[in-house]
Amino acid sequence: MILSKVAGLHIGSVETSSPAELKVLLDTDAPHDVAFNAGQPQGFPRLNGYVLVPNEAGAVVAVIGRMTMEPAPPGSASEREGRVPLPVSRRRLFVTPIGTLETRRLAGGATSYALKRGVGSYPAVGDAVALPTADQLRAVVEASGTDRRVQIGASRLALEAPVTIDPDKLFGRHLGVFGNTGSGKSCTVAGLIRWSIQAAAKGEKANARFIVLDPNGEYRNCFKDLRSLIDVEVFSAEPREGERPLRVPAWMWNGHEWAGVVEASPGAQRPVLMQALRQLRAAAINGADPEEPAGRVLIAGHLRALLDYLRAEHAQGVAALSNFPRFKAIHDNLEGFRTQLQLLLEAVDQEEDALFAAIETAIETVTGVRKRRTYDHQGEERVDRFQAADIEEVIIALADLVEHLPTSAIVSGPSEDMPSRFDPYRLPEAISFLATVQPGNMQQHMGGLDLRIRTLLNDTRITPIIAPDEDTSSLAEWLADIFGGNDGRGRISILDLSLVPADVLTTIVSVLGRLVFEAAQRHRRLSGVTMPTVLVLEEAHNFVQRAGADTEDGPSARCRQVFEKIAKEGRKFGVGLLLSSQRPAELAPTVVAQCNSFVLHRIVNDRDQELVARLAPDSTGALLKELPSLPTRQAILLGIATEIPLVFEVRPLAVAERPDAANPDFWAAWRNEREMKLDFPALAASWAE
Repeated sequence: MILSKVAGLHIGSVETSSPAELKVLLDTDAPHDVAFNAGQPQGFPRLNGYVLVPNEAGAVVAVIGRMTMEPAPPGSASEREGRVPLPVSRRRLFVTPIGTLETRRLAGGATSYALKRGVGSYPAVGDAVALPTADQLRAVVEASGTDRRVQIGASRLALEAPVTIDPDKLFGRHLGVFGNTGSGKSCTVAGLIRWSIQAAAKGEKANARFIVLDPNGEYRNCFKDLRSLIDVEVFSAEPREGERPLRVPAWMWNGHEWAGVVEASPGAQRPVLMQALRQLRAAAINGADPEEPAGRVLIAGHLRALLDYLRAEHAQGVAALSNFPRFKAIHDNLEGFRTQLQLLLEAVDQEEDALFAAIETAIETVTGVRKRRTYDHQGEERVDRFQAADIEEVIIALADLVEHLPTSAIVSGPSEDMPSRFDPYRLPEAISFLATVQPGNMQQHMGGLDLRIRTLLNDTRITPIIAPDEDTSSLAEWLADIFGGNDGRGRISILDLSLVPADVLTTIVSVLGRLVFEAAQRHRRLSGVTMPTVLVLEEAHNFVQRAGADTEDGPSARCRQVFEKIAKEGRKFGVGLLLSSQRPAELAPTVVAQCNSFVLHRIVNDRDQELVARLAPDSTGALLKELPSLPTRQAILLGIATEIPLVFEVRPLAVAERPDAANPDFWAAWRNEREMKLDFPALAASWAE
């Protein structure tokens, strides 16, 4: 900095110096309320305001954390002159160094400033302390270069200098917006989406993608005016005019999500459930008739597997068939398959002559082969060998039966996690059949699972979402609805989850998060480029809960794991995460730790304050002490999105642009200043719709 300029802005000197804090002794003639010597009137001194300590690189930027009035040190001039000293006090500032303001000379003699994170050379005792000019204040608060893309607010402590961000840093590295109810948190989330789209569109169109998981139905109306720039779609469990039905079909759920929502026990129920899902998906992929009984479809799959197995063993010759362990395995397979054939026979109408006869022939053949025994010298039965002709006889009988059964089902193929369409109403029948043919008495363990699945699929609150009658859309069509088209116009998809029953809400959120992430993964693999998408999770503490004894298994654990994976790996595939929460201390630590930027509104709870303090560098400790007293719309921005932590005022939103999260007006209702329009019959009827 130019020495003459520093002299005109001089306010004091460094009294003590450390990396964490500087103690500044102010001059007696330093400004007391408003400084007029900085080129523009500015308040000084102010908590969280800025001062500069010039050095060879430019100046160290420090933020004011404390101010005191202390007695002058002994040995002042009046005492040395023998006069009675009068009480004299001097003002002192305690400031925290947070960055370096570099000075650059431009062509023509002009000067520019650039703020850099960190301090390379700390001040020494006695160094001059100066007020920043208006240009320097703006350089401290405003971003530089590409970071000046989207304005999100202004800094009152820096002469209303605009606070701007780079969406690549804010959304691409994950963002947490935390604050108590009524602090302006939801408006900030809506504003960040709105201002980013407006800045990107420049009056034309924006190819941005925001997917808002909205458990309170707050965002359904606040982006309607942006439809000239970007597609806006609202999906709701009970859609209003202009909205679309929310569909998260059960066939999209993976095995873990199914197991969690129906509480399948890991010992007996879960393996059978997974096998049933795998078989139903395989049958559907290969074009099975949806009217075909599940038992017939499944037994066809078992039959093909057994045929392949017998043919492989038959190809090994007589020596292989004489081997006792292999013979015993064939024997056990035939035993179990005979039971399945008998069950199938009971389910087949005798009018289906050819199929009925083929089943009877197969049963007789398998039974006849099994009865062929040899005996030892004491007359006891020995089950130790088959002849090749015996196996060939069984193969011929089963191959004939194959011609009369569905040709679509296979045993190997898609896993229980593949999002391929199948009829979930066939799941109880498939589980019952598989339990019947399992070794041991498995049916006694399936009663509870069967009941829970049937209850889920008969709940009229849930089935329109997970098993809608009229829904015939494919996975590709569903993804296009959520992500938007390929015409250069992006989409804001608002998924209103407010009327989704609590029984499946966590599972629905888990499925949505997983599908968004997996779609982004596969898109990059296929195309080689990312599809930047921001996944917004409101009330995140309800879905990304800190692990505990009650959340180690089931839908809550699965949902947390999905968002932990997105938080850790989403950036590589173009998925940004925006978490909004009023209780950050209840969030999973892994997810919070992966957020690289934060917008902090008023936070009163001590546990939440402790969490936030751990996320921020030590140098911002004094700044965060202001959290409990921040007024509405005031916030602190910190993290990678800003060079230094900033206190700023969020840009205002018009009433129509705000989420529907206003505080309830009790007094106006009590005084009959507004009509409530009570209609209890209609309210009651809405439950049954």
